[in-house]
Amino acid sequence: PGSCVQNTCGNARLDEGEVCDKGVLNDLKCSDLDGDTPRAWKAGGSPVCNDECSGWDMSLCVETAICGDGILSVSQDASFESERCDGKLGVPDSCAAYRNDIVWKDGGSPACNGDCTALTQGSCTPANAVLTFMNWNILFEYENNGGKDPVIDRARRWHDIVSGYEVKPDFMNLLEASPQWHTQEVTALFEDAGYVWADNEVCTVCSGNPDGQRAPLSNVIYLKDKFQLLDHGHVSFFNADGVTYQNPDKTIVFYAVLQEKTSGEVFVSMSSHWEANNLKNGTQTDDWANIVGDIVEHENNRLYGVKQSIDVLRQLRAKYPDAHYLYAGDFNTIDLDIPMGSPFITAISGASTKAELVQFINNIVPDGRMTLPENTEGSHDDMERLSGLTDARSLALSASLISPNEDLSTTSGEPASIAIRSLLASVNIKIILDYALYSANNLTLMSYQVVTGEDYEYVSDHYPVLTSYVYVVK
Repeated sequence: PGSCVQNTCGNARLDEGEVCDKGVLNDLKCSDLDGDTPRAWKAGGSPVCNDECSGWDMSLCVETAICGDGILSVSQDASFESERCDGKLGVPDSCAAYRNDIVWKDGGSPACNGDCTALTQGSCTPANAVLTFMNWNILFEYENNGGKDPVIDRARRWHDIVSGYEVKPDFMNLLEASPQWHTQEVTALFEDAGYVWADNEVCTVCSGNPDGQRAPLSNVIYLKDKFQLLDHGHVSFFNADGVTYQNPDKTIVFYAVLQEKTSGEVFVSMSSHWEANNLKNGTQTDDWANIVGDIVEHENNRLYGVKQSIDVLRQLRAKYPDAHYLYAGDFNTIDLDIPMGSPFITAISGASTKAELVQFINNIVPDGRMTLPENTEGSHDDMERLSGLTDARSLALSASLISPNEDLSTTSGEPASIAIRSLLASVNIKIILDYALYSANNLTLMSYQVVTGEDYEYVSDHYPVLTSYVYVVK
């Protein structure tokens, strides 16, 4: 009819009068629409055609400040990624103003980090001693890269990485250190880098575990010239209290008591691997109720890991009351604060507290299957609360030692990890399986870093967590 105009928007053609069309592939970048004033954009976004084909929708483009332009760009607009500092702007004028919980040597000044998202200690030097610690899941014998990378090759890469450190970690927790990591050749690489095992025994049967030929799969290595080993031991969760666990060889807590040779200070490093979430044989991937049931069953195993860990910690504290304590490992758990921060999770659960989230989960679990204890706040939260130790990651975020926008995921580039990480990222949940906790009464967290890079991916599909602490020598 005479006055009718056909709507051609969305027909995958660029018709007369249209600026764009949803069906026409475009390779525009956010920066292509800057105009005369260049702006900086966060990676990953792009313009899309609007519903009328009359212009570009920029809602997926997140503007960021231009780091290094000498302008401190801060905005309350959620679509703009602000700067914490830029050059000297936003940087405190003294080390004490940067961190008043640490005593600093005279001179020095804090600095802005490379992407203007957080402050760093710059040239500030602590007046007291510093301990550097790394937690690293190095995996079983052929577990990464589809089984193509034998332990000796990965150990050589580990050796190259650690030998290149300007400051080597004083000691490291190593997870899933199977017997292949205890061969003479691998042990020689550790020793060449300056480290020795706290326990290099390959036992026939470990703590009742009938698998045999398993060294403690949580272990500690330490700088042999700096520390002496006072004590060590481990507890396996195999058949503990009459409960049989899915992966008893991986579910273990190991401890090493180390004394610094020059100062006499004592450090206790507890290294633990808690069980991962695995579907039972026969569980269908679309059977959500039983998938949740499997996850809850494994979480109960981790809660038992908390109980065992607290028992070990209590005994150690009675014996070494003045020691500095570090407890780190592959906890295979999700800090419930993370899903509580997900709008998707809170929307479908209606939960405003962790207790309500636990109840929501329990309501999904099929009848007859294990549910979560009503008083649990999750294995991560329970461990921190009951142990009296402080989670380094949470403290680093609250103290602005790291940027809240920083990717703290500890899973690396393995295809399975990428797929799972992408799925959880879609509902704002990050995979942070590897944690470091410490005794805040005699250690002060100075830095926290998830160390990334291709070399680290080769050694493991877990990125290590590197932390440093200031302590006072008595």
